Amino acid sequence: MLQKHSEAPIFILGAGKSGTSLLRSLLDGHPSLFVVPREAHFFEYVTRDWVDYRMRRCWPEHIPDHAVSDSLNRAVRTQLSDLNPAGDGVFAGYDLNAFNDYVDRAPTPEGYPGLFCLYMNALHYSIHKKPIPERMTVVEKSVESAEYASVLQWMFPDCRFLHIVRNPYANIVSLRRFKTINGRYPCLAPIVSSLYNSYYYLYKNRIHLRNYHVLRFEDLLNEPLEVMQRVAGWLVLDWADCLLEPTVLGRPWGDNSTQGDLGGGISKAPLHHWRDDVHALEIALCNHIGSPVLEEFGYDRLASGKRKWWPIRGERLKTYVWNRAIFGNL
Repeated sequence: MLQKHSEAPIFILGAGKSGTSLLRSLLDGHPSLFVVPREAHFFEYVTRDWVDYRMRRCWPEHIPDHAVSDSLNRAVRTQLSDLNPAGDGVFAGYDLNAFNDYVDRAPTPEGYPGLFCLYMNALHYSIHKKPIPERMTVVEKSVESAEYASVLQWMFPDCRFLHIVRNPYANIVSLRRFKTINGRYPCLAPIVSSLYNSYYYLYKNRIHLRNYHVLRFEDLLNEPLEVMQRVAGWLVLDWADCLLEPTVLGRPWGDNSTQGDLGGGISKAPLHHWRDDVHALEIALCNHIGSPVLEEFGYDRLASGKRKWWPIRGERLKTYVWNRAIFGNL
């Protein structure tokens, strides 16, 4: 199990490309926190539950007790195989042998809380060759965790949630760039469905979950000191200047851009570089699924007009049909 102080983890929530990795990296250097350097995907990789988040969707799979170690091993091997720096592949330093050694020596976990604690301790051991120290709190972010937030609070009643929201237009552009391969404009259905899922659980979770804090990505870029001071106060963390320096396990983190360019510090480019690249189709889709977010979080609403029916450069005929059919399927 995690040490007693650590049984109130912090979970970072939000859609893909909404700023979750930046927020994670800003918390990384704090001495009171063990910030898991990659998305652990506990419900997808380890427990093999039913994940609805479209860009991580998976069907449920029963994991018998005797196969728990195999499931944990597969979780880490899956992460080590993904080295895309524009995704979550900026860290590949897990020692699989050390991870397996810790799991093999640990007592059989009790239920989901015990399994999660075993997973976190084994990840820490694979990096630092020791379990999580008593006075450290785990910080983990996975994009599909918003739909499992109520389960996470059932597992850890005192856990805290940080949900970051980004301008929907900028978010869809960033996700589309991430999914564009060889200049071919992608099918937007998985992207739109994933954004819808994130918005739905944002509004649902705030109603019935305790310790749920929402912040805007744009505020984090424009006023990092003020925002991180509020975050630290809400998490009951002693202030440290490292909360303004994005790192991964203490090493400088590449800037917060879709292209995954390696730099340093907090880049403000994501505030503006989407504006010259957003298509009318994307505007129309965001207006359709993100109106409450646009209104509540103060984002200017854009007009798409009839241009949403125009073909987009790199969009094949079949993709054009699929993308315009999204309106009828929402």
